[in-house]
Order: sequence, then structure tokens, then C-alpha cells
Amino acid sequence: MKFKPVLVIALLSFVLTLSCTTNRTISTNFTFEPAKPVAGEEITVTFDAGGSHVEKEENLTLLIFEHASKNPVAGEVAMTRDGSQWKASFKSQPGTRSLVVVFKGDKGLENNEKRGFRIPLYEKNGDAIKGADAAYVDFIRNQGGVAEMSLKNKELFKLINSDFVSNPSLKVQYYPVYVSLLRRVKADLYDSLIRKDLAGFAAVKDLDETHLVALTRGFEIVRDQDEAKKYRTMLATKFPKNELVIADRFTIIRGEKDLAKQKELLLEFIKDFPGDNRATPLTDAYLGTFGKNLEWPKIEKEIVSSGLEPSAMFYNRNARKYLNDKEPKPDLSLLISKVALDKLAKERKDASKKPGYMPLSLYTADLDASLGMVAYTRGLAFKKLGKKAEALEMFEMSAKAFNMEDPSVMGEYLDALAGSGKRSEAFELAKQLKAEANSNKQIDSLIGAFYKAEKGSDAGLSDLLADLDKKAEKVITAKLKKEQLDLPANDFTLLDTEGQEVSLSKFKGKVVIMDFWATWCGPCIASFPTLKKAVEKYKSDPNVVFLFINAWETAKDKKKNAIDFMTKNGYTFHVLMDEKDKVITDYEVSGIPTKFIIDGSGKIRFESIGFNDNEDEMLKEIDLMIEMAKK
Repeated sequence: MKFKPVLVIALLSFVLTLSCTTNRTISTNFTFEPAKPVAGEEITVTFDAGGSHVEKEENLTLLIFEHASKNPVAGEVAMTRDGSQWKASFKSQPGTRSLVVVFKGDKGLENNEKRGFRIPLYEKNGDAIKGADAAYVDFIRNQGGVAEMSLKNKELFKLINSDFVSNPSLKVQYYPVYVSLLRRVKADLYDSLIRKDLAGFAAVKDLDETHLVALTRGFEIVRDQDEAKKYRTMLATKFPKNELVIADRFTIIRGEKDLAKQKELLLEFIKDFPGDNRATPLTDAYLGTFGKNLEWPKIEKEIVSSGLEPSAMFYNRNARKYLNDKEPKPDLSLLISKVALDKLAKERKDASKKPGYMPLSLYTADLDASLGMVAYTRGLAFKKLGKKAEALEMFEMSAKAFNMEDPSVMGEYLDALAGSGKRSEAFELAKQLKAEANSNKQIDSLIGAFYKAEKGSDAGLSDLLADLDKKAEKVITAKLKKEQLDLPANDFTLLDTEGQEVSLSKFKGKVVIMDFWATWCGPCIASFPTLKKAVEKYKSDPNVVFLFINAWETAKDKKKNAIDFMTKNGYTFHVLMDEKDKVITDYEVSGIPTKFIIDGSGKIRFESIGFNDNEDEMLKEIDLMIEMAKK
């Protein structure tokens, strides 16, 4: 299962999935009519799927993202096919500034190399809509991740800054996203530039909502907490329903340590902002703390008495607690997970909680993934009860929800399938998964067990596994070749935790694996056990170097914090301190963990973002990237 990177974004902490870019350009396969579409009128889109990620799809849906100065509105429409040409028409929203479309198949997604397909909009007199680039940047930065869209910070900054040059009045409207980018692309200048802007904003006599938001966010970025608090108070007083005010309330509740006070603030939040989706994670967090050391009946009693509505995943997490090996209670697990199952079925039916920026098909896909997790829990519970048929049904449901690709789910499904008398079918599927680089230790073990049961011995098993490994390696290699880069790696000099200067240029002629991380980043930390194995494997190879760059750190004493973390966890990584976040900015990192694989000539060959919890697959990818970078 691939874990997405942790992002640092002002106001929101959306998780955007990034991938290495390629030279494949398919935007020329996309056209629209009329030539100068007007917001609020009908637009027809034509797309030639040949050579795209959705070339072989039987059905295509046009995902539509419209954005003005507020939150985007998403829609979708089924496309009709004529050969390789697909068409769809839709009526755009009045007032839209940025219009982006994406093509979604039953299995794949074509988003124009994560940029989306932009449709420029015009006024009725033929003039281009002002603020289109700024609205596009705001959308990509804050909500683009719903359709796997993202651009590098420098490109986003160039777009929004050029829009401000042409239309200076737009700056205050999009100031929050602008300053978050400014801090990332101009680390040495952002403070003075922002303070100059803020002086101008503060001079306005009657501060409106957009000016108050800009002043609040700007002073937060330059760490002037007194001024930020002043304008935040003014904003909350004059505009209590403002998005920033709601986000502040959310943060305060999440940070409240007193449980009774947290509950009081949570109930006030639900009353003040009825229907706001953020009430759900707040409820989950409160009930999670409340029930940390309690049995389910007491947690259930609190849910009923408080009137709170936790998520289906809250019920699923509690159901999983009762499947531990010490004192399992599978019957109770089934009871709790049934509530999760019913909640998901209801949400899928009425979609009342769907965020406005998310198309319905993506929302239901997320619900289906959640359904897969709940089905997996129920499968484990039935397995413990010895109910093989029911366990198989649940594992099959879970496997299908994850497109028969998640190794952890598939291992249980294959075991249950074999136990139902379909061992040959399970064997073939297990071999297919391994050949497609979609295996894990459990599936490998099942392949061995199925083989011996079929052949009567393990003679020839090692040859079979070796053959499947070769096929898997070809799959991974083909994937990596598509993602291979040829970009210059910026040189830098940082101090390591021993106080020694380390420059990238020092390692010319060697392959360098450079990992950006922070102690607060869960996926970063989760990747370290696997990276430790990789470091140990190559410790005797003089031509391979691992550098772990600590950046975006929040601790006051960043160096001590990094040293303490490494010591506590027994890691001996070579850690460099990017205390001013200059290197992570130069490399335009948008989310962590991010790894760069740099060849001996100083060229970036791969950029790997996020973390894969399939240890074998992750190690194999690292091996292949190093091997390809050596050539």
C-alpha cells in the first residue's frame, strides 16, 4: 500500500500525490468548443484517448473543476465514444475563473501529467477572464490532490505572481496561497516582501474580509504572532463564518488537552457550523482519546449520550482492537464493524457529506476503499470464529474494493480461497500477483505452500520463485523507465549532526540517495526500517551514498531533536541539517518523505515521493533505481 507524502500547506493539510514527470505530452489530444467559452455557458470537450493513461478504458467520465475566489465546485458527466474520440458537453458555472477537466476511466486517470486540462474562459466581449491563473494555482495547491493534480512550487509561484502583475487587485484575494508559495521559493526574501505587502493592506481604512484574512495569514507566515492574533480576532468578530475562522476553531479543539473542555468546544463547533465535515475528524479524535483505555460498551454509551456521530473508520478501528492475539473478541468486532458497514452504505446512497470540490465518482471511490477496509476487518473476525465461507466473502469484497492489488488483503483472500477448495485458482492468482510485483511475504509463503501441496514436494520451487522474481523485476524496471529523469541536481553544502560540512559535489562519481524527512512526519518514520535495510545492504559499496536531510522541522533545537530521534530509534543514518529549509526549497519538494536518486554525473534520475509499506517491493525499487543510476 502506497502512503502519500505529508505536505506543509497554509490553512489546509491536504495530501497530494506526486509522481516523477515524463516527456509524454498528450494535451494536444484535447480540444473544446466554442473557441472562446464564456463562464455560465455550455462547453463541449473532445478527447482522443490514444496514447493516454485511459486509452484502453471502456468508459470515460469527464471530471470538471471550477474555481473562482472561493472554494471550487466539482462536477462530472459521462462521455460518449466514437472510435478513439470521446465527447461530452456541460454547462459551466457563472463567475468561474479557472476551469480544469480530467478524464477518468474505470481503472485509470488521465490528468495531463498532473496539470489537468485547462479551459480558458472569456468575458462576453471576448476579453480573457482576469484571475484565471491565480484561481488555478489556488485550486491546484489546495484541492488538486483529489484528482492527483500538482505542480512544482516555482511554476505555481510564477503563474500567480504574473497574474498579480497584470491584475494587482487580485493579490489580496489570493494572498494566503501566494505567501505559502513565496515562503517556499524565496526563503531569503519572503519576510521583507510580505511585510511590505502587509503595510499596504493594514493602511486600508475599512478592512473587509479578504484584507483581514490576508493580514492574518501574512503575519502568521512572518511569525509575528501578536499582529496575527489582532487581525484574527477582528476577523472572527466581523466574519465568524469565514473559512480561516473555522479552521482556527478546528485547530484549537484538536489541541485542547482537557477532555471535558474539548468535548464542550466540539459541541459548540457542531452547533455553530452545522454540516461542516470537519466535525467528523474532531469527533473521532475526541472519542479516540475518551475511549483509549475503555471497553466498547462505555465508548458506545458516550456516543449515544453525547449525540456525536463518529466516522465509519472510527468504528472500524475499534473493531480491529478486538482481534488482537491476547484476548480476541471476534463477535464484538463483528458487531462494531457492522455499524461501520451500515454507515458507509448510507453515505454511499445519499452522498450528503460529499465535499463540494470532489466529483461524486471520486467520493464514492473513497467510500468503496473504506468499505474494503471494513470488509477486511470482518473477514479477520470471521476467520477467528472459524466461519470460512463468511470470511471468504468478506476478503473477496475487500480484494475487489482494492482492485485485487493490495498485497495485505490479497494474502488473506488467497488463503481463504484455497481453504474453500479452490487452491488451484488461488495458486494461479498468487503467481500472477508476484509476477506483477504485487506480492509480499505472506503471498510468497502461500505460493510455496500451494506448490508443495500440488507437486508433493518443494523440488523446483526455487526455480519458480526466481522466474516470478524476474518477471516482477521487469515490471518494476518498465515503470521506473517511464519515470526516469534527466535533471541537474543543485549543489549544496549543509552541516551534519557532527558539525561537519557536507557538499553534494563531494560525491561526484557516486550514486546518492537523498531522503528529505522530519521527525513529525509519520510516513517518513514508517519508511525508516526499510531504508535501514537498504543502507546496510550498500554500506560496503563505495559508489553508493545515503544522505538523510532533516527539513521542515518544527523543534526549537532542530539539531538536538534530530540527534535524539536517531539515538532513540537506533538509526545510524548520515543526517544533514537543512535548518533554514533552503535545500528542500531549491529541490522544490512539496511533500515528505521525498527521495532523489542522483547519478555520478550529478543528474537527478529519480524522484520518489511517499512511502510503500511493501518492504520487498520498496527495496527492489531502490535496488533498481541505484542500478539504473549507475549506468
